[in-house]
Amino acid sequence: MKAVVEQRESDPSALKPAELGLRLQLIQGNQWLCAINDDPYARVLRGFEDDPYPLYERLRHTGPLVPSSVGRWVTGHHEQATELLAHPEFGPVHAGVPRSPLRVIPFDEDVVHAAPSSIDRLGELAAAAFERAVDGLTGEVDLIAAFAARIPADVLAETFQLPSSWLAERVADTSIATDASLCPQRLTATRRMFHAIGELRERLADPGAVLLAVAGSCVATTLLGNALHVLLGGQDHWTKLAEDPARAPRVVDEALRHDSPIQLHALIARTGLTFAGAKVAAGDQVIVGVGGANRDPALHVDPARFEPDREAGPLLPGAPYDKVLPFARAVAETVLPMLAKRFPALHRTGFALRRRRAPVTRQLLRLPAGTDPREEAR
Repeated sequence: MKAVVEQRESDPSALKPAELGLRLQLIQGNQWLCAINDDPYARVLRGFEDDPYPLYERLRHTGPLVPSSVGRWVTGHHEQATELLAHPEFGPVHAGVPRSPLRVIPFDEDVVHAAPSSIDRLGELAAAAFERAVDGLTGEVDLIAAFAARIPADVLAETFQLPSSWLAERVADTSIATDASLCPQRLTATRRMFHAIGELRERLADPGAVLLAVAGSCVATTLLGNALHVLLGGQDHWTKLAEDPARAPRVVDEALRHDSPIQLHALIARTGLTFAGAKVAAGDQVIVGVGGANRDPALHVDPARFEPDREAGPLLPGAPYDKVLPFARAVAETVLPMLAKRFPALHRTGFALRRRRAPVTRQLLRLPAGTDPREEAR
């Protein structure tokens, strides 16, 4: 760990491959050791279980703010999560504090604090991107590659006046960035991510546009994937959406609550204070378990059930993800009802595949589905 501590003031993207690889290995090893010693937050980070929600439940039962052996405080309670996200003494991990060896690969500070401009005609652009995505779509398809990942990147390419294939490649290479902030990724993928972010900076110039390309596309893709996964889960949610497109905002709200595209949100304590009975020192990192807090039974009846007609709204994460949620929400509210109307018999044809090393997003890599009801007979 000494080598990592000595690099705390270093820009990770400027490290030599061997130094960066050592940093990633040491942090991963520390997280793994904590996980095998049954630290629930470390187990979430390392992906020891496919379903993290029982681990969030363990954290809730332990207390309102739980210390983790990986050096952080964690909450899975809705009340404390809401207070933390609004608290003036807690802010983004990168808000003018010394670099910490526990931060893994953070977003650049100017990107974190950037404010993306609103996109003119966003609904119109999303609808046009939908038509291009579904043109000729038939038989069995992967809804992530063909739909959820393609449409947000297509909208941003049109907005930024960039070649869609060029931007799609950079979006794919930076799709690990959100998870990389807390969970070490493979060295080759991390280096591709740095290179792609550098190229986006050169072409886009505006940090707010970079934030949309990196975090906005990831949140939008994950939101669409999670929504499709549960909507096509065997109940009548898809049929109801096809019959009543006006349900789309409620469906999207519930998708944000039921399986948030941002499961974990890291904050830093700007000063020493007592919070939820715990003495938090200045510089301590506090993790808001957004995924667990959204399923807090103190707020929701049967919280694991997907129910778009719930009254309570979702718990939204703080900066920088709250800045890109309007983009993700608008895209999802536009294209989900269009897909349901175009393919009312759409159905899952196999198991979904989620990416490993993705504790923040639980990012879906593959979601096989059939556009023809005859596919069910195969």
